[in-house]
Amino acid sequence: MSERVKNGGLWGYYERGILSAWQVSNWETGTTVINNGEYCRAYARGNFHWGIEYEGNGLVVQDEYVDLRVSVTRNGDVWKN
Repeated sequence: MSERVKNGGLWGYYERGILSAWQVSNWETGTTVINNGEYCRAYARGNFHWGIEYEGNGLVVQDEYVDLRVSVTRNGDVWKN
């Protein structure tokens, strides 16, 4: 199972196995221009969690916030933040 989100020209996605107990919430992708265009930062982030749930009520056992960022300059230099 996966979710793919297109934000302008940016694709951000995650993939899960068929029997994965993990759920994802607050998934978003986007870009930010830094220092008047000196470089641009792209991000994909969300909460990954698992636990026990019944009829919409549950107990989260583990919750992990993941925030992946990559930056690129006008010259094409790329680095992971």
